[in-house]
Amino acid sequence: MPETRAHQKEAKKEVRVWCDGCYDMVHFGHANSLRQAKALGDWLVVGIHNDDEITKHKGPPVFTQEERYKMVKGIKWVDEVVEGAPYVTTLETLDKHRCDFCCHGDDITTTADGVDTYHLVKDAGRYKEIDFESSGKWGEVVWAVLFKLTICGRPTNNINHKYLK
Repeated sequence: MPETRAHQKEAKKEVRVWCDGCYDMVHFGHANSLRQAKALGDWLVVGIHNDDEITKHKGPPVFTQEERYKMVKGIKWVDEVVEGAPYVTTLETLDKHRCDFCCHGDDITTTADGVDTYHLVKDAGRYKEIDFESSGKWGEVVWAVLFKLTICGRPTNNINHKYLK
């Protein structure tokens, strides 16, 4: 039986993937996880939490939200950035941005109260896990920076960033 146009259109439905995070001190691990996420679909939407949300749940970010928005927009696998994404990913957020599912690394992300930030989308079966371990972790980046600033004797007064002076 030949396919109708409706069947062809349905078969070609664009798969939209949602990823969210702080994306503070963007590094290879972030880019690699977004590369993996993009490979799961056709269109990658990245939600970035604002400064207030990050401060509430993790402590103050190094870079401002505007700086983080710009850094993530520059990553080639990112098709769309949502500024001020909620810290807890909801089904309403996925639906609002027409995303089929959410993906995140295998590291657990929790609220300040210890609640899994992806519990709602996990319970609904709209969550996929990517291998963040192979991407490198933020803590490793921080330790590398601290090592170079202290152990290697690089003076901090030559750093041109307002948070590190």
